[in-house]
Amino acid sequence: MNAIGQTSSVRAVPEENDRPPVGPGYVVPGSERIRIVSAQGRPYDLMIAAPVAPPADSAGYPVLYLLDGNAVFGTAAEIVAMRSRKPESTGIVPAVVVAIGYPCDQPFDLERRAADYTPPVTATELPPRPDGSRWGTVGGADTFLAFLLDVVRPLIARKFPVDLQRQALFGHSFGGLFALHALFTRPDAFSHYIAASPSIWWHRYVADDYVAAFAELVRTTGVDAKVLVTIGELEQRLTVAEASAAETATRAAWKQRNRMVDNARELSEWLAALPGRGPEVCFAMFAGEDHGSVVPAALSRAVGFALARRP
Repeated sequence: MNAIGQTSSVRAVPEENDRPPVGPGYVVPGSERIRIVSAQGRPYDLMIAAPVAPPADSAGYPVLYLLDGNAVFGTAAEIVAMRSRKPESTGIVPAVVVAIGYPCDQPFDLERRAADYTPPVTATELPPRPDGSRWGTVGGADTFLAFLLDVVRPLIARKFPVDLQRQALFGHSFGGLFALHALFTRPDAFSHYIAASPSIWWHRYVADDYVAAFAELVRTTGVDAKVLVTIGELEQRLTVAEASAAETATRAAWKQRNRMVDNARELSEWLAALPGRGPEVCFAMFAGEDHGSVVPAALSRAVGFALARRP
């Protein structure tokens, strides 16, 4: 197992004019796609959708940051655009949508997302993979979080008048795991944390020292963040398609061992029950959805959660 170094240093970002658009084009009206490189020399593609209307108030635009940008940007940007055109009737305010993706033509870069989204671990803490193979590079969540906060966020603040008090982070699966890691280690970094189908099985938080530190922080000084945890009803048992496929027993054992539904529910209950001034916690389970099909529903709920109009 290779671990990514936990440095917080970042490479200076070139000015916008030095970063030509890249990728297949602007598939979302009013959006752009630019490439930036981290201090570690890793390229990322940013997909940015501009707001469709003026800010709802003088504070500026909220920002919704999305992980696995290649897979979710179009869906999320269209949801925000559709629902924020008339905040007075929809209750959703105009916002900047920023998706962090990779320079590839696939929805996911499986190796890089595993490296970027997973917390630091030792080799003995790693869970088995479904096919029995070894994990590649993992453990770079702190480095990626520094890149997100120190490079990406200032870039967006230079492009738009943003409300620094309304910054939301959405991640699904390993991205949901990363959202929880960011919550526990930097609870002041975002106002809203959305952990969709978080892969808690990969790294059991209840045993981690920094979760104990988070609980102590809640008890002593409080945490103001809002947290949404979502899950699909079928993420812990076989779907109809899986039940009729080969290797059914192996798949069933994998899903049962991962406890996706139980873990998500238990985590939400634990967060809500922390003594002191803890985060505001919401839990949502979507009927009839599995780990992949639940993404659009999770994105829609995330938009309502993070971009709701102030009373």
